[in-house]
Amino acid sequence: MTAPAPARQRVVVLDTHIALDVCLFDDPRDLTLREQLQTHQTQWLTCDAMRQEFVRVLSYPKVIRAVSKFWSAEGVAGRTQQAVHKFDAWATPVAAAASAPVRCTDPDDQMFIDLACAHGAELISRDEAVCKAWRRCRRLGLGAPDWAAPLAAAP
Repeated sequence: MTAPAPARQRVVVLDTHIALDVCLFDDPRDLTLREQLQTHQTQWLTCDAMRQEFVRVLSYPKVIRAVSKFWSAEGVAGRTQQAVHKFDAWATPVAAAASAPVRCTDPDDQMFIDLACAHGAELISRDEAVCKAWRRCRRLGLGAPDWAAPLAAAP
């Protein structure tokens, strides 16, 4: 009798909003994903531009206001530093990908689609423009295999 093939590791690309939810806000919707990243059951692919965007977004007034609802001013700086540390600890940096044949209506989000398509990864996003482009990628046979179950856009 042949032993079953080992399960393939889940490989994902997270857009910036999901990365913030996982690394900064501890969004309960993403608890399983966060645990999988912490235990390296899931590989999170990212490129330098994604990390730069993540760090830049942490300084946006809207993000700082959201974080300061739960932590003092001193706590906000520590919390954002922890978020960058989590990003660096959980993400696997790879080279930026070539352009995918499907374009996103938001050019700032194209890098997520490109990277997911190039690596056959799941693209996890709640952004409607990203999800719409990702559905077109999937119909073309690009990106994550059929067994993948990425998070859907928020209702």
